[in-house]
Amino acid sequence: HRKHMSSISEMIHNLEPVREEFEETGRALGRNFRGRLESMDRGDTGFFDMSVTRSLSILPDDLDELAEEVGVFLTEQAAAAGPPPLQYLALFSAVVAVSSNSTALHLLDGVQAPLKLYWRMTASYCALLPFAMLSLQKDGFPKLKLSGWVTFGAAVTAYSIHGTLFVTALDYTTIGNTVIYANSQALLLIIGKACIGESVHWMEALGVVVAFTGAIMCSVDSEGSSQEKHASTFAVFGDFLALGSAVTGVIYLTCAKTVRSEMSVILFMFSVMFFGSFI
Repeated sequence: HRKHMSSISEMIHNLEPVREEFEETGRALGRNFRGRLESMDRGDTGFFDMSVTRSLSILPDDLDELAEEVGVFLTEQAAAAGPPPLQYLALFSAVVAVSSNSTALHLLDGVQAPLKLYWRMTASYCALLPFAMLSLQKDGFPKLKLSGWVTFGAAVTAYSIHGTLFVTALDYTTIGNTVIYANSQALLLIIGKACIGESVHWMEALGVVVAFTGAIMCSVDSEGSSQEKHASTFAVFGDFLALGSAVTGVIYLTCAKTVRSEMSVILFMFSVMFFGSFI
């Protein structure tokens, strides 16, 4: 017993410096912490910023729930608000422009089809020129790789062929047939997705059916004389031209989607109309 008590006393005596060191360290930490608090009272937030950064660097176990509660909830709230009225106005204007396009081009008697398209593209890039210059001044010249420029050239060529076939089809078949076949890009895109094995959402399929049915209903040609004029073998040729316009339109949309991420929509449309007019 005396031997063990002597060993314990010796151990306590040896640990005394360690205890004093811990006490001094604790007192130093207390003084440092109080000093930091006093500096924060004077407006210094460095200690607080460091603490927050350190806390944020620790990922919680329930990160999925945290992201859903914070980020996803805010995103859903923003999406629920819907687009501003200006976007609805732009959409309505686009619908009116596309709907009247065929009739306006068809009323230009005595003008060859490529010239009709040239007039439209020239007027378009002249109207877009000031906005394209502002876009270049703000974002600079688009930095496309070689593959991007090739894709851009394919988009311009496809759009030119698409427009030429569309305007030419108006000389051989009715406005209704031209609009129906030339505006079947959505249907062709859905068929293409199904052919390559991609899944087609039922909302996509329903939207295509509704849009295509609406095109058929809205494009019924009530001009009896026009029906008689185009009731020939040339009408079938015009229908094939309109269908070819839809196919090249799909190629244009595919290429344009790839390039559009590298430049603004104003600069892109100006470039398509400008270079396409030369083609």
